[in-house]
Amino acid sequence: MKRVGLLAVLMLCEAAGIAEELKTVTAFAAQFAAGSGITLVPITPGEFMMGTASGGSSDERPPTRVTISRPFFLAATEVTQAQWTAVMGGSNPSNFIGDTLPVENVSWDDAMAFCKKLTERERAAGRLPAGGRFTLPTEAQWEYACRAGTGTP
Repeated sequence: MKRVGLLAVLMLCEAAGIAEELKTVTAFAAQFAAGSGITLVPITPGEFMMGTASGGSSDERPPTRVTISRPFFLAATEVTQAQWTAVMGGSNPSNFIGDTLPVENVSWDDAMAFCKKLTERERAAGRLPAGGRFTLPTEAQWEYACRAGTGTP
């Protein structure tokens, strides 16, 4: 199984129903951060061009208009080793040890197990509205968030 060097910004909370259950997106993010120590950044819906007309690999051509139709949240930072061990019950796969360092040396399966356990924990604590879940962002969600509203690739 391939292991990745760093568990990057992975928190995605699909925002289905959040506006109805909580007064504002800001209130949800503040409530979640207070209980979990993880700061979420709201990403609003929109469109962008994904891919390239030339250069890059063949699977990046041609450019395609992508629509992000629902808001979502991304963690403001990488998942720290302290956050990882709090959710995963003390196991820390990292080679470079430190509570405030990003967790690394995890597989996609490990990251998805973290997301599942975090979803279960936050739902049980009442910090996650019905329909909300944590998962890895799609390639389109990640690229859209990284562009931060710019039109350049």
